[in-house]
Amino acid sequence: MKACSFKMKSIITISLFIIIGSSFISCAQNKSDNKGEYGWFDRLDKISDRTYQASGWAILPDRKEPADAVFLAYENQKNEAILFKIVVQRTIRSDVAKSLGQTYLNVGWEGSFSLDDLPEGTTKISAWAYDTDTGKSFLLKVSEIGGRL
Repeated sequence: MKACSFKMKSIITISLFIIIGSSFISCAQNKSDNKGEYGWFDRLDKISDRTYQASGWAILPDRKEPADAVFLAYENQKNEAILFKIVVQRTIRSDVAKSLGQTYLNVGWEGSFSLDDLPEGTTKISAWAYDTDTGKSFLLKVSEIGGRL
């Protein structure tokens, strides 16, 4: 499991916490962070000519609650994950609650973005569960229909 922190440039205020805007996600493989499944990037649907809807579910297993936010990122030519969208919209996921328990009913996430938000030629999107307590983000698993434009 990748646990990552963000290189910082500008301040963005989101809900009850502050994220310092990032130029890229700096990742390090750390076995101590591999304490559970953090969720899935389930779908990436084209909803208009230049607009996509991303969705999935994200949890923080150590805290036994939904992720504080989900970050969407694209990969640059140096294989760095570049943050371009912060998703805070939650959705009900009865399938996850059925599998993991009712605590996880409200762990779904979804957000839309425009291709105008991405560099020309971007083909792969990743999603990351964010923990405000630790400042770390965790790469979500990708289904067969998630992550590819």
